Amino acid sequence: MAKGTPMNFVHLFEKMSEPLGFGLRGGGGGTGDAMTYFYYQDDNMMTQALNSDTMRQTVKMMRGQMTRAKEGGMNINMVPMEMPSSMPNLRLVAELCPKNVNFCYFHPKHRQAFVVLKTIFEKQRNPDEIFKMACACRDSPMINAQLFVYALCSCLVTRRDTRHIPIPNHFEIMPDNYCTSDVVRQANKMAHMPEMPSGMAGNKMPILIDQNLVGRGTDPEHRLWYFREDILVNSHHFHWHIVFPICSPRTEGQPGYRDRRGELFYYMHHAMIARYDTERLCNSLPRTKMFDFNSLMIEEGYFGKLSSENSSKQWGTRQPFTKLSNVQTVGGPDAIGIRVEELTRWRDRILESIDIGYYVKLEANGTEKRYPLKDLKGVDVLGDIVESASGLTPHPSYYGPIGFHNMGHVLIAGSHDPTGKFREDLGVMGDVSTAMRDSAFYRWHKYIDHIFDVHKRTLDPYQLNEGEFPLVWQGIEVVPQSFYVKAANTSTRNALKTFWDTKEVDLARGLDFRRSGAGVMKTNPVVGMFTHLNHAPFDYFLKIANKTGKPQTATIRIFMAPREDENGEKFMMHEQRTLFFEMDKVSKQLQVGENEIRISSSESSVTLRDENGSSFQRLEKLFSQARTQTDVAQEAQCNCGWPQHLLLPRGTPGGTDYDLFVIVTDGSKDRVPNLERKTGCNSALSFCGVLNEKYPDARPMGYPFDRNLYTREVITSISDLTDPCLVESNQVPVSTMRTTSATLKTLQS
Repeated sequence: MAKGTPMNFVHLFEKMSEPLGFGLRGGGGGTGDAMTYFYYQDDNMMTQALNSDTMRQTVKMMRGQMTRAKEGGMNINMVPMEMPSSMPNLRLVAELCPKNVNFCYFHPKHRQAFVVLKTIFEKQRNPDEIFKMACACRDSPMINAQLFVYALCSCLVTRRDTRHIPIPNHFEIMPDNYCTSDVVRQANKMAHMPEMPSGMAGNKMPILIDQNLVGRGTDPEHRLWYFREDILVNSHHFHWHIVFPICSPRTEGQPGYRDRRGELFYYMHHAMIARYDTERLCNSLPRTKMFDFNSLMIEEGYFGKLSSENSSKQWGTRQPFTKLSNVQTVGGPDAIGIRVEELTRWRDRILESIDIGYYVKLEANGTEKRYPLKDLKGVDVLGDIVESASGLTPHPSYYGPIGFHNMGHVLIAGSHDPTGKFREDLGVMGDVSTAMRDSAFYRWHKYIDHIFDVHKRTLDPYQLNEGEFPLVWQGIEVVPQSFYVKAANTSTRNALKTFWDTKEVDLARGLDFRRSGAGVMKTNPVVGMFTHLNHAPFDYFLKIANKTGKPQTATIRIFMAPREDENGEKFMMHEQRTLFFEMDKVSKQLQVGENEIRISSSESSVTLRDENGSSFQRLEKLFSQARTQTDVAQEAQCNCGWPQHLLLPRGTPGGTDYDLFVIVTDGSKDRVPNLERKTGCNSALSFCGVLNEKYPDARPMGYPFDRNLYTREVITSISDLTDPCLVESNQVPVSTMRTTSATLKTLQS
């Protein structure tokens, strides 16, 4: 019987461009570990999946070869593929997203295909039935391989009975979405080179994933290559949208419901923009200019040199100073018809709703009704209006059935060939796994972030002792001058260092190397190596005085922001507020008296704990050690989280000063009732929440910098607000807040 075991699901994602019966999968856990071979239980299923007599004959030959190898003592796990109890008609999926195109998450028809296929998986009774359906769909001539990965991944993180199934790194499943065509060609050559015994001269060297392939130093924007082209940054963006898909239900309790999803869309992308602007300042570049609706011009060009192994097509490119126009492609099953005037109309309606403080909802009976937008849930609704398609927005025809944010992605992605005259595919802005490579992503999202900030500025500022979330916690004080940061193995305070590092990734699991001979039994390893920014581990230190007379639970929130703008002028607080990005958020028990607190950067609430946590090899190793499924699920991550190696901004060779800020809030008021921390992904809580549970913080995301503070008219800088040594006689510092100056220096390689 076909079993939907976690390891069988993991191996379904290996070599997506190769039919399942063409060779072995796995074997990365260690020497002698079992490898997996999928075989068709009956010829009828094989006929439906493989539309070529040659392919069917090859699969039959492979099965005989694998059977003999197993009988000869080879450790092979033979997994039967059975027909589902009821096979749906996949013709609609094929019409919306044909097998031979680049799947683009923001493409309206492709998103519809994603929803249809994901729903097919979700309707199966149990994991075994999902596995059967996945086997039947994976190699079907009706199913696009990239679409299959998106739909199955999203299904597995949605259902409670599949939360123990880990998902491999997307950059290993689809390395061609993260590496240039040149790297893929080198990988194909390397795969067919003979593997030398370990330790012998001439053994294979890693393939260098060179950032200089996509730009030159003469382009100032290329200075940000290490941020935009970072594999784990782009992988994080993919996984966030898989965990929080456009088809998430709005009703709490339904499978796949995501608590505060719209607000998380705002907050996670806001943090991206704040970090990107900080990196620009490190590289002597001005902060990102938001997209200009007057000129409709994208000043920067982009030539990503990406191609898809599954569709054999190139991603579209864009010349500098390309003006957005209507994307009206004709002919072909995935034709698009989107007009710029629609984008402008939807924007105006969103801004009007913010101005009047009410949004329009289409009720089930067809009537329209207004609801307040300025309450605590307003930003969550606004996030659904801005980002989502018809499944989440309260009024699809009024705010746009495609989604304002999504439509902008498609218009930019199709700007190089808006009429389809040259049959060019969409550019990288069309998909979540590639969009962050393009500098246009940050212009567009700077405008999206501006919309949210317009809303936030209509809300009442946070007050000292009044309101729902006061800044002062009576009886609790961060001891003055006690807050500082220190790197490991140093005695110097508030001096951190960044440096260039390298990371290896396995390319062999995701590329089709057209196996032959010994390669049928096991694909030769192919390793890629990319350069990335990194930093030495560091710790935060602070002392908190508890004068309440009883133990307290505290939430410690740490933020960072650049101190000076592109002109070397100190930021005014109303500007700097939007540049503060979260570094950590932890809960601590405070005893009566003075409490010494130490917090490690390696356990940040915004980053992945282990960047190798869900590699194919690591997952196979975990399963080979005879652990329970629960143990593996707790160790394996769902890859939703900012890369640990980019926790700190780059800094400069001479050192750059940043404001490091801490605020302590009442944990009893921050606690979310009925929060269940069950087995599942160990993701970054601040950006990804707790899978299938309530978001683990009752305060607005980004508090206290998500809106203006009480001092917006009299305080000019954050240090005026928090440092008693700098406060003028007519100002009162907030005792639960403190800042310190952290200097970041980049070590030159």
